[in-house]
Amino acid sequence: RAATTATTAPPDLPGGADDDAGRLRTRHVIATSSDALKWTRFGPDVLPMWVADMDFLAPAAVRRNVERRAATGAFGYAAPSPELKAAITDRVRRAWGADDAAERWLRFHPGLVGGLYHAARLAKGGAVVVPTPVYPPFLNAARDTADRVLGVDASAPEVVFDELDRALAGDAGPVTILWCHPHNPTGRVWRRAELEQLAQIVDTHADKVVAVCSDEVWSGLVLDDDSTPFVSLGTVAHAGHRALRERLVVLTSPSKTYNVAALDFAVAIVPNDALRRRWDLPPRDLRTLLLTL
Repeated sequence: RAATTATTAPPDLPGGADDDAGRLRTRHVIATSSDALKWTRFGPDVLPMWVADMDFLAPAAVRRNVERRAATGAFGYAAPSPELKAAITDRVRRAWGADDAAERWLRFHPGLVGGLYHAARLAKGGAVVVPTPVYPPFLNAARDTADRVLGVDASAPEVVFDELDRALAGDAGPVTILWCHPHNPTGRVWRRAELEQLAQIVDTHADKVVAVCSDEVWSGLVLDDDSTPFVSLGTVAHAGHRALRERLVVLTSPSKTYNVAALDFAVAIVPNDALRRRWDLPPRDLRTLLLTL
């Protein structure tokens, strides 16, 4: 950072982030921008190590499209474009092996945290199961919406499923499982065999589990796809696990992969029609407000 004197991103960076020279030119531009929270929260003698966003510019294609959209000067309420919905649906169809994937499965949100709250409140009058340690908004969503929060130890993959099974075997009432895949903060990419265990547990306790919400926002960042391939929980659900499919919600966003967290965009993929109708219901306090208007 000390070697960088630029304060704003140059209008054009030859090579962008697509070659080594471009990477060297751009890797610290964000570090010197005036509103980069990561680099301005503490003094210049502190090297922040958080991973919530990157020290690289967003891809050139993303920047071009944001500039083109901003040039319209129209920033009112807008619906997701047909092209966006078609692109996401096609990705789900290919990645999950879900030939029946449809645009009606999609629900858009201004960020993933709102999606976690939506999922947590599906266990009305019951419990939310959260593998811990975990990204704090998981616990916030559970505590703010559910009667009980049941933590299971995700730091040891060999015990997490036993703990999950025991938690569901108790008198938990209706349950939402908030899953994190890859897991934050342990970095665990859950293997397919492990996700199959989760699916079997859901099948065993189908009378209690009302929703399984898998936050997969980190899935696009791949270190080694050969030795540790990412498998979506949606892929497992569509490989014959009917109980999981009927309760499945997958949350994702381009925010991590493309370094666009400030755009506040996320999508929930909810294949089951009945669960999606429950997802669309406003929370009780909002319904009360609407009835008084």
